[in-house]
Amino acid sequence: MRWCGVALVLVAATASAAEDDPCVTQRNTIEMNECARRQMQSAEDGLNATYRAAMAALDKQGDIKKQLIQAQRHWIKFRDTNCNAVLAKNADGSLRTVLYLGCMKQLAEERTQQLRLWFLPQH
Repeated sequence: MRWCGVALVLVAATASAAEDDPCVTQRNTIEMNECARRQMQSAEDGLNATYRAAMAALDKQGDIKKQLIQAQRHWIKFRDTNCNAVLAKNADGSLRTVLYLGCMKQLAEERTQQLRLWFLPQH
């Protein structure tokens, strides 16, 4: 009987956590924005980890490493300008933030794939 009570508490806690997750509920614009922010941050974290790995892989290739640093700086300017254009285009819309963060997420994911393909050893 004791295990049954523990299981019910765990199920209730899991259901409560899912209800609190804005990516599950997305009941309003605030939750949609928070979900988009979390997804964008996850993509950015993945990009940053991949970039660090690419830098480490290029450690003994100074000229290529310098070129990649310069390319990444230009890419960041492109990403920011591009996604700011998305934000400006949708300035009056209630989904402007979701669209902006979606742009940032998509470009981060694409750049992560590029870095993996071009600069990291293939296994």
